[in-house]
This record gives sequence, C-alpha cells and structure tokens, in this order.
Amino acid sequence: MPALLLLSALLAGSFSDTAVIPSFQKLNPRVAHFRTLARLAVDSHQDLLLVWASPRDPDAAGVAHRLWWGKDEILGLFLQDRDPARRVYQLALLPGEDPGSAVEVARLTPSELLLFRLPEQGPRPPNVKLFFDVRSKRLLRRVDYRPFSVVYIREQGGVPYFIAGDAKQFLVIRPEPAGGFQILPESAAQPLLAGLPVYEYWVGREKPETFRAIEWWPLEPVRFGPAGRFVLREDPQTNHRRIVEHVDGRSRDHELPQSNPDQWAAVRPQIVQGRARLEQSHIKIDQSQIKEEIGPHQATEGRLWLGKTFYDAEGETGIGGFGYFDPDERKFTVFSPPEIYDWSVSALRVEPEAVWLALVHRGEYGDSSGGLLRWDRASHDVRRYELPWIAHAVTRYAGRLYLATDDGIAVLVNDRIERYIIDVTLRGTHEIVPQ
Repeated sequence: MPALLLLSALLAGSFSDTAVIPSFQKLNPRVAHFRTLARLAVDSHQDLLLVWASPRDPDAAGVAHRLWWGKDEILGLFLQDRDPARRVYQLALLPGEDPGSAVEVARLTPSELLLFRLPEQGPRPPNVKLFFDVRSKRLLRRVDYRPFSVVYIREQGGVPYFIAGDAKQFLVIRPEPAGGFQILPESAAQPLLAGLPVYEYWVGREKPETFRAIEWWPLEPVRFGPAGRFVLREDPQTNHRRIVEHVDGRSRDHELPQSNPDQWAAVRPQIVQGRARLEQSHIKIDQSQIKEEIGPHQATEGRLWLGKTFYDAEGETGIGGFGYFDPDERKFTVFSPPEIYDWSVSALRVEPEAVWLALVHRGEYGDSSGGLLRWDRASHDVRRYELPWIAHAVTRYAGRLYLATDDGIAVLVNDRIERYIIDVTLRGTHEIVPQ
C-alpha cells in the first residue's frame, strides 16, 4: 500500500494545492485559508488530497494541534493528477457542524477515509467514514458511527479477550498468536461477556452516549494477603477506595497516604496540561485540595500494587505515583519518579522486571493521555512511549504488550507502539485495522 504522508495542519507556509480552491469557494465564498491535511499516492499518476478550508486563519482555528471543523469550516477530498497538478476531481465536500469539533485523520487508503472528531468538551461525536472509488471518481457512501472504546480485558485459558463497546453493542476481540485480531461471532462472544461487571452494569439500563467514563463502573472487591483477609473495596456512594482488613470479626481501614502541600509545591511548581502557567508563589493549596485515590491495581506477589489517580482542576489536585500495599507490614510504599508527577495512572501491569504504567491527565476539559511508562524494578529507570490514546488495561500475550484504550487496541512490538481501531466496512460489518 502506498505510504501515507500526514502533514501538520498548523505548519506555517503557503498553500500549494491551489487548484482545489474554486471547489470550496463555490460552496462558501468566504473561505480564504487552506491547509492540506493528508496526501496519499494512489498510483504513479494521481494523489488523494484531504484539504481543510475556513474563513478563519488556522492559528485561530486550531485546538490541541488539530484543526477545528465547525459550521464555518469545510473538508474536501480530491483526486489530483500530478501532471498537470492543476487538474483535480472532487470526491466530497464536507461542511462542518454547529457545534464543531477538532478533526483528526485516523486512516486514509485508496478507497476509504476515516476521520476522528474530538470535541473541546463533552461526549465524543461520531466518527466520519467515506467510501469512494478512484477509478470512477465518485463517492460511494458516507457512514457516521460512534467510536468503539476497548473497555476491558478478560483472560481465559491464557488468552486475553478485549471487550469493546460503542454505547449500543459489545464486541469481543481475540488477538492471534502471530499478530492481528479476530472479532468473535455473537455465539462465541456471549459466554465471555456474561458476568462481566462492565457488561452487567449496562444491560437493561439506558445507554449513555459514550463508554469512556469507565472509572464509574463498579469495582469488584479484590482479596489478597494471608487468608485473603485484606480486601480493596469501593464506597458505592462516593467511589472512594480503601483497603479493609478483617481480623477476629473486626475490620480496620487502611487509607492511601496523601501528599502534603509542601510536597506538591516542590514537584508541581506550575499548572500543567495547557492551563495558565503560574509561578509557584501564586499557587496556594491546602491539604483539603489534595485528593489522591487508589486507581488501577493488581494483586501479585502477596501485595496489592496500585496507581494513584486524582482530578486536577477546580480546586482539586495531587501528585502522581504508584506502589504497593504490603499486608505483612500493613504499609504503603509509593514511588513518584519525575515523569509521573503531573499524571494519574489509568492502567498498570506488574511484571518480574518492570512495572508498566499508562498515564492520564484528568481535568476540567476532559481527559488526555500521558503515554506509556516502563519503570525498571531493579534500576528504577523510566522509559516513556508516546501514546495519544488513554489506556485502561494492560496485558501480555505471545511476547507482545497489549493495551485496551478509549480508541482501540495498542500493541508494543519490537519497542514500538502500533495502534489498531475498530472500523466499519462498506457492508456494515466491523473490522480491526491499523491506524
């Protein structure tokens, strides 16, 4: 397949694909700014072009390094001859909506275009999928569909099964030992869904617009330690998590130790994640604002390993960290390398040589990914892997590390992260494809 060249939509410089401008101006004469979002060679003579057009300068229409696609903006998909380059064929013009969203090119092939729509706030809008035929130079079909989130991993017989949802249905996905994925037929999927808290919680209820708020799904009590007398529990009213020890008919709570304001000021001198950067002397917090909770966890080696999570806006904050509770010593041990100060942990996996941590910032304008960290248990060295998707579970299978994320499945292969999305086909079925 020809290589896809994704161009930075906010890159300064003149617009060279001027032959497409008349198509936009017929639809909206006010458009005056253009950016080529993607170019794909379909053969030795022609390219596919995806172009953004707006009356506004792109510097005023960009959100988080993506371009805004609102009621004033238009996306155009064209087929362009290389010689002469001025000859173009319009496949589709897509006006934005009110309210709009940022737009990201998720996938472009010689027959398909997939666009992610990312709102500034609120639920994720549907993806936009175009099917087209470059030989006849025509659009075949447009499909708008809710994105699938991979929300859970269920292990059975040493094989991980990924549970994906789109607020209407669940899919069960099995990785193949040699690579790739298979979506299970409904008859094979149902036994794997039965009994799962994320499945039972939604069955029979009014479905939300998104499956992304998985932190509110009920926590199954986790037992560990001698005779299983230590239990990680969640208060159903407050979602507050604590470790409860049961001995001789009595119970004792073990609360996660909280950072203090002096520690916070020392490691987080500036407000993070795009909010106003203030000097440390201007940031005043007290102990009541630090609200760190037990997040993802794994009972292993006789201990409960855990990652800290906290909301970082509107008067609440915390310091990122991870560690374990030792039931023999009845004590928490927490590690906070600099790479995690600003982040909550969204997923965790403990292995003999390393701890894997997926990071997330939980803020007023939604959540954003901080990537994947590998923390070496012997040296405490940290390595970061870029991952724009928010991960909620991590597992290992056939020598690969897999992550269940908001946008699909990520796989660490040969020290490089590959990303796969759940897409729709022209026939209306689902498939797993690389982004």
